[in-house]
Amino acid sequence: MASPECPIEQRTSDKRTVAYYEDWNLGRPCGTMKPEEIPLGHITHINFAFAMIHPQTFHVVDMNPETAQLYGAVTALKARQPGLQAWIAIGGWAMNDPGPYRTAFSDMVSSDANQNAFFESLIKFMQRYDFDGVDLDWEASDLRRIATVWSRTTNRDLSSTQWQMIAAEFQQTSKITLEWCDDSESA
Repeated sequence: MASPECPIEQRTSDKRTVAYYEDWNLGRPCGTMKPEEIPLGHITHINFAFAMIHPQTFHVVDMNPETAQLYGAVTALKARQPGLQAWIAIGGWAMNDPGPYRTAFSDMVSSDANQNAFFESLIKFMQRYDFDGVDLDWEASDLRRIATVWSRTTNRDLSSTQWQMIAAEFQQTSKITLEWCDDSESA
């Protein structure tokens, strides 16, 4: 495992401080935090975890029925801290567990029609709730699972070129920013 080795004088940590807000935290017996209790000041981005991809329509859907009422409370924090960005995180371990959502990511990228349905839904979702960006959190539990995902998509994974094209379209049509981060070298 590699450790970050950026020289301290580059101050890379000054650029972005990301916090995740988990919608299920309110169901815990202790240690809960309502969106309005999130300590602001040093955070530059809040990723709301999580929304899901519907396994048949490929539309963005709430993780549970209570989630939607929290989106606005998180994005409203932008009024209290100018420059703060609120992003929606889609996926997570829940979309890796056995069940109907397990192959939603790989099924979504398997065809242009599925990708188009997803991205059209994503733009509407982000505009409706005032999210500034999206974190696609496609996780896999082991290398065999990753190999299965890639083979199921017949190598139609979303490449950096496709993401750049999608990001440009998002910026032009909806003023929403997508950023491509290639984590493959850090693994």
